[in-house]
Amino acid sequence: MYVFGIITDFQYFCKRFKSMSMSQAIIKKKERRVIIIQGYSKDDQEYNIFSATRMSVARYFASITGGAFDNNEIIQITNTTHTLNKLNDEIDNLTVDIAIFVFMGHGAIQDGKQLFQFSEDEIFYPGQFNYKAPKTLVLVDSCRVPISGCRVESLSKIIPSFIDGGKFRRPITRAEAKSIYNNAFTTIADGMTICFSCSENESAYGFQFLYSLLHKSLKMGVESNKVTFISDLFPEIHKELSNKNKYSQNPIMVYNNTDFPIALPIYK
Repeated sequence: MYVFGIITDFQYFCKRFKSMSMSQAIIKKKERRVIIIQGYSKDDQEYNIFSATRMSVARYFASITGGAFDNNEIIQITNTTHTLNKLNDEIDNLTVDIAIFVFMGHGAIQDGKQLFQFSEDEIFYPGQFNYKAPKTLVLVDSCRVPISGCRVESLSKIIPSFIDGGKFRRPITRAEAKSIYNNAFTTIADGMTICFSCSENESAYGFQFLYSLLHKSLKMGVESNKVTFISDLFPEIHKELSNKNKYSQNPIMVYNNTDFPIALPIYK
């Protein structure tokens, strides 16, 4: 009976281990990409501002709060690293489980569609990219004022040691962060969530939308003990930017029965 008990326990353990291993394998197999596309800048000063913002966005998604994306999971694109054809080919070949697109630069609305200026002579529709990703977040920080007659290219952290009255919390590791991030997607439906930095007929100023998003996300990473989704954070961003006395703008979020994790807790 004792031997049988050992065998039974061992078999049970093996089944549990196999189940856990398969579950962990599924989590680890998730392919994730952040694609940050920096648009055309009019001069060196503007290019430096655009580039600094792009790198801030990349650092955020590489952080624990942002999902602990590795360097090879974050693609930074400018018109000095990519031609429009190369950009289109790279996106066309993209097949992942989770995709985050960040468009930052000059834009406008033509015939009800968002435009994005990639280079001095190349403007395209961000919504024309052809890729495969069941769960997608799109962040567009550009102006949305109306325009006409434009030719458009066609494309088919410091961690606190003591908080809460001296209670010590262990920082979450990158491996744990990836697991938490990937697990969050099991709670949401497939689909695309799009966040525009302003409403139609408005201008976007100084990437204040992206900076507000990053600041509030990092704050949630420190203060919260659970995953924060973009729908939780967006009302605060809208309130901050719409209430500015100068350079106000009204961000909008478009989604259909889905959501997207944007900030992870950085400690347990």
